[in-house]
Amino acid sequence: MLYGGFQVKVDEKGRVKLPSDFRRSCIERYGDGPYYITSLRGDCANIYPGRAWEDVMNKIASQPATQPRIAKLRRYTSYFGQMVSMDPQGRVLVPAVLRERALIKDQVMVLGQKDHLELWNLERFQQTLDSDPITPEDEDYFSTLGL
Repeated sequence: MLYGGFQVKVDEKGRVKLPSDFRRSCIERYGDGPYYITSLRGDCANIYPGRAWEDVMNKIASQPATQPRIAKLRRYTSYFGQMVSMDPQGRVLVPAVLRERALIKDQVMVLGQKDHLELWNLERFQQTLDSDPITPEDEDYFSTLGL
């Protein structure tokens, strides 16, 4: 499982070195295969182990292709998406179109999201946290879930 967060640097070629804990978890759970990097909105990058992305695609494929939201989902994940391999140093190349849109450069946050990683521009991520803090209402909702 992929949990926690790490601050890392994007190199001059747009590669991100995945934290070793995440690499190890991905390999143990999904094998040493390719990764699919994509986004739903272009505000951050989502890094899926290839087999985890196949699970997502199977769910999408089970929906009617004529459903407008499914068509939109396919367009966005294809536009931003690219299958990549990890190099021997544990780096993956973030697609240029996504690097530009999500401001993936310099310092970034890598966040574990159970079956994939989120990659955020550090400044944008901090602004998101500041502009959308956890409220007492959120805490009440969490307590209904037993959290």
